[in-house]
Amino acid sequence: MDPIYVGRQPIFDRKLDVFAYELLFRGHNRASSGPNPGDKATAEVLVNAVMDMGLENLVGTHPAFINVSAGFLDGRYPLPISPDHVGLEILEDVAPSEVVLETIAELRQRGYTIALDDFVYRPELEPLLELAHLVKLDVLALTEGELQKSIATLRGRPLKLVAEKVETHRELEMCRDLGFDYFQGYFLTKPQLMQGSATGTNRALILQLMARIQAPDAELQELENLIVQDVALTYRLLRHVNSAAFALRREVESVREAILFLGTNTIRNWASLILLTRMDHKPSELATTALIRAKMCERLAFAQRVQSTHAYFTTGLFSMLDAFMDRPLPELIATLPLTQAIKQAVLKFEGHLGATLQRVMWYENAAWDKLDDGQLDPGAYTRSYMEALRWANTSAHMLQGAA
Repeated sequence: MDPIYVGRQPIFDRKLDVFAYELLFRGHNRASSGPNPGDKATAEVLVNAVMDMGLENLVGTHPAFINVSAGFLDGRYPLPISPDHVGLEILEDVAPSEVVLETIAELRQRGYTIALDDFVYRPELEPLLELAHLVKLDVLALTEGELQKSIATLRGRPLKLVAEKVETHRELEMCRDLGFDYFQGYFLTKPQLMQGSATGTNRALILQLMARIQAPDAELQELENLIVQDVALTYRLLRHVNSAAFALRREVESVREAILFLGTNTIRNWASLILLTRMDHKPSELATTALIRAKMCERLAFAQRVQSTHAYFTTGLFSMLDAFMDRPLPELIATLPLTQAIKQAVLKFEGHLGATLQRVMWYENAAWDKLDDGQLDPGAYTRSYMEALRWANTSAHMLQGAA
């Protein structure tokens, strides 16, 4: 079987905790998709997710939602996956025929969670609504008035409503006010900019400490002193260094040992990330996303035989600084003593660092068409993503456990 691009997008509850992930996928060789590309794509992701990649590696203990086309609902294709922690999204072009309705009813009875994707109400879709657990409404495709009308039609039923394609924090707040239960979109990686507001005291202090930690002229002793002065930072850093994410052969008992074992660059990045996780009111998924992006940049550089990959991790990590600090990225990057190559990569996607960051961001946004240019073996993207995902999941768990 040809490899596929596969990714995930979180679905958040009203507290911005992860409720589930939707699996996103596409075959590398689109020309081979045949007459039923939707059916073939669904089959590929199911087999790859379950047999090759491991569903638990993609979503951990969270439910996984997968788009299901008509071919899996009229008996042409079996579903090669158990209902445990799996939701099926019925695509908007699936007609509610008698066979389809009977199949969905059977799938629901077997324990699958049923969601209606990109739903637009029509009276003939009432039988589908009676079988659904969730209904997803496209925020970008509907005006606020149309959303209000749709919600009024759907309320009073035993359904949960999902706002999808929520791209900004303003849209998130609008959807919260409208009464949606869950939220999906790329708003998480966007800063919540408020005109005229200054950086809060807590965030300003964190940024100052990060600047000192990232200073290239900071010697081992100074770096150690900066970290040990902060008891909470020291505790979390040592706990993480001794976790499975690093797999050291013996326990590290001091910050100095950690620096000597892992090097100043690695310690700088981890200390900075731990500081960023102190941001008030930021979902834990933001740190996970930053780790995935940073590690995938590093792994793609390794796949291209780059000798030193540290700068790629740093570039990926600091490209998300605005989402943590809720300030414009150029303003934040100007305050940090990063190399010009990293700054230009983060701000303008310049150089090999910037090109790698751009490709990682295309991958995480499922803009996979842009990767089909022959610059890199298509399988390298998915391998790098899966390596980053496994590593980030372990690292994020340890970061949260040490909080």
